[in-house]
This record gives sequence, C-alpha cells and structure tokens, in this order.
Amino acid sequence: MSSSYLKLKDDVDFRAPILLTHLTGAEDAGDAGELVVKQLLTSLPSTRVATFDYDHLLDYRSNRPRVRVKDGKVVEVQTPGIALDLVIEDGGTPILILHGSEPDLGWKGFAKDVQKIAQDAGVEIAVSVMGIPSNIPHTRPPLVHTQYVNADEPMGLEDGELPDFEFPSSADTYLQYALSKVGIDGVTFIATVPYYLARMTNPLATIALLDHMRSMLELNLPTGNADLGVELIKEYLKGVFDEDQEKAELLGHMEHMYDETIGDGDDKIARILERSQQPLDEEQISEITADFDMDGLTKDIQNFISRTSIHSGEEPESKPTRPKPRHRAPLPWENDD
Repeated sequence: MSSSYLKLKDDVDFRAPILLTHLTGAEDAGDAGELVVKQLLTSLPSTRVATFDYDHLLDYRSNRPRVRVKDGKVVEVQTPGIALDLVIEDGGTPILILHGSEPDLGWKGFAKDVQKIAQDAGVEIAVSVMGIPSNIPHTRPPLVHTQYVNADEPMGLEDGELPDFEFPSSADTYLQYALSKVGIDGVTFIATVPYYLARMTNPLATIALLDHMRSMLELNLPTGNADLGVELIKEYLKGVFDEDQEKAELLGHMEHMYDETIGDGDDKIARILERSQQPLDEEQISEITADFDMDGLTKDIQNFISRTSIHSGEEPESKPTRPKPRHRAPLPWENDD
C-alpha cells in the first residue's frame, strides 16, 4: 500500500490506537507542540514506519534545506521531509507520530494516504498539539484548550461554551477533518503561551500539553529533560523582572488579570479565550522583551532538552517490543495471534 511518494516499510507492525500529528509551518507559539514530538521521539523506543517523498509535497523556496558549514566547508545539507514513526509509551500503548514540514502541495492526496495508513493501523483517534499566544504570564500555569473533530463527547466542554472562530487551517487540522470522514475522531490540545515568549522555545507549555495528554488519553508519557528547560527559563525570567520595576509592574498587572479572570468558575476556558483575543500592544511586549537574549535563551533551553543522541530517522538496532497496555484492556487487534 503506497502512492508514488509514500514509502511504507512492509516489515513493520504499525498498529496503534493513537495517531499524533505535528507538521511544522502553522501556528505553534513557543514551539510547544514541536517539543512534545521531540520529547517523545527521543525518550521512547521508536521505529520508522514510513517516509514521504518531499520532492512531490514541498516547495523548496519556502522550506529551504539547512546547510551546515564547518571551517568554511559545506559538510551537510539537511533537506526537509515528512516521516511516520511508531513509539511505545511507558504504559505499553503504541502511538504513531507523523512529523516534519507541512506539505506545500498535494494536500488531498497526502490526506488520502494518511487515511489509508490510519485505517490499516486501527487508529481510533488523531491528536495534534500546539501553542497559541495569550495574555497569561509565565508565573501562572498555562491553560490547555481542546478543539475536537467528530468526537462523540467534547472532552469536558459543553456545546456553545467556546466562541466561534474562523482561520486558515493547519495541515494537522486538515488531516483530522479528513480522518473524521473515515470514522476516526480528532482532538487538538492548544496550550497558552505568554505573548512575550511566543517566539522562543517554551517548555512550560510543552509540559502542560504532555500532562493534558496523559490525563485525557490515559497515557504514561515521559517529560524527559523538559523540566530542566522550565527551571532555566523561570530562573532567567525572574532575574529580568526583578531588575526592572516597570517590567515587574506589568507582570503584576497580567497576574492580576489572570487571577481575576480564571477564578474558580466552570467557564474559565471561555473567559480566558475571550481575554486572549485582546493581546498586549507592541510597546508593552517590547518593554518586557527589551533585555531578552531570545536566540541565546532558546539555544540554551534546546541544549538542555535535547538528548545527546538526537532522533535522526535511522533504523534502530532492534525492533521495540509492543507490550500490552497496562491502563486498559487490550483491544482485539492487540492480541499476538
């Protein structure tokens, strides 16, 4: 089973109840969703299931290859791509992860291939994760919103609780909608990221997304080294705000808004979403970030979070075992015979 640009490994048992997709290119404040995928791929046993021929899907002018130069010599050219990997979470549940760059071309054909893979794998739900900018300060816990497609139950949200939205679709949402046409539910977890941290790596939101996935999907997911990134960013930002009275006052105002808006009411997500549509103006954001070394801090956090052996897409030496899930009864297709 493959199209002209799909290369599926025939000898891999890729059956899994969950498909996690994260294709970069759309909104993902703080790289929150991207870090979730990196954490899972580097912290859990994984097997490459399929790759997509990016020559048929990507525009190289919008997804230019990365060139690595050492001592004046070009030593590597890294081309963008799309891959499907199978990981086994700590509770024994297999999860398919579709990751890479959003396709520039052929979305319909790409979605059909993903539909076929998901059906053959016995996927029950497609999941995606992302971050959005909001007025929530870094000193308060991120909120995680839920967007669902064709779900029997809206995962704790009452109909009409959230305001209506219309915006350009990401490839992940497009895939979820396509998968719903073949009977596979979809859900997107969206973590809030402070406006002033939206353009830098933010493990605070990543941990919130992992925690939400654990709770809502009954999974046992590792946090990996993201905790170290959280400690680093909190320590750094504490120094920035402690040393500037104006920044401290603005932070205090945001904390007051959060505490007043969230409260303990049942409609806190709706209220914070409404508040999030009223962003800080550019002058306020500039006041907070004036002394930030964005590139340096991002690099430091990524160095903490990334393991010494980064997932490179190479085949592992041995195929990971697929133990029975311990948090629920095994499904029929999970039997060995």
